[in-house]
Amino acid sequence: MITQVNKLIYNTLCKGKDVSMPTIGSLVVRREAASVDGNEFVPPQRTVTFTGEKRGETVLELIAGAAGVDAARAEEIYNQWLGSVRVADRVVIDGVGTLENRIFTPSESLLTVLNPVFEVAAKPKSKGNRTALIVIIVALVVVAAVVGAYFILSGSKADKPVVEEPVVETVQQPAVEPEPVAPVPVTEQGVERMEQGGNYLVYGVFSQKQNAEKYKRIIERKYPDIQCVIYHHKGDTMYLLAVCNLPSRKACLERMYELQERDGIFDDMWIFTNR
Repeated sequence: MITQVNKLIYNTLCKGKDVSMPTIGSLVVRREAASVDGNEFVPPQRTVTFTGEKRGETVLELIAGAAGVDAARAEEIYNQWLGSVRVADRVVIDGVGTLENRIFTPSESLLTVLNPVFEVAAKPKSKGNRTALIVIIVALVVVAAVVGAYFILSGSKADKPVVEEPVVETVQQPAVEPEPVAPVPVTEQGVERMEQGGNYLVYGVFSQKQNAEKYKRIIERKYPDIQCVIYHHKGDTMYLLAVCNLPSRKACLERMYELQERDGIFDDMWIFTNR
């Protein structure tokens, strides 16, 4: 009977439905937004997380429906199952995953079923539209970086439109070729630089600073205990709004689950590690 209950939970999660385990909590199927880990693009995917709230069907209901028994017998079966899979604060469900200290780690087989499309797209011979789109995006970013570096390092020249920039017009003397100097990192008010190796819980990435500031105000006005920070990612022009910077990805994961239980506006957060 233990194996059958495990399969009931597994099959329900594979359908994208949540499962509630009385006296423990619920396993919730969530969609994680796409992210960038160092130089690696991580596509959106579905995973399973834990919450202390009641979500979806209870295991008691699943047992009663599958075995055709009444509520009392279903509860007996559930208690037998729970006694076999739980040891102290650790619950191990074969084929489904492990729950420990309120953190659920889904099994590889469950994640494969929940994300069949991305498993196919990861094959070396795949040449779908997703790969082409990624290549185009990377190429555009590289071109933008090269063009930006050129205008910063080449200096002002009389035959270039750049002499019309306001900074040049404030000079009250004939333009001269500047002496070579080492590039100085540009700082921007209200924007921080990311720490090497830092782990950031990201709310969103914006092309305009005012948009990042807008959502920063919304979150902090609704939750005064949360102090968001706007960052530049590796000197590029995108604005990354982070809820926190923590010592490890595990700590970020715990904080993310805590915030997602608090409010649905945090459902699409993701973790970024600055390599």
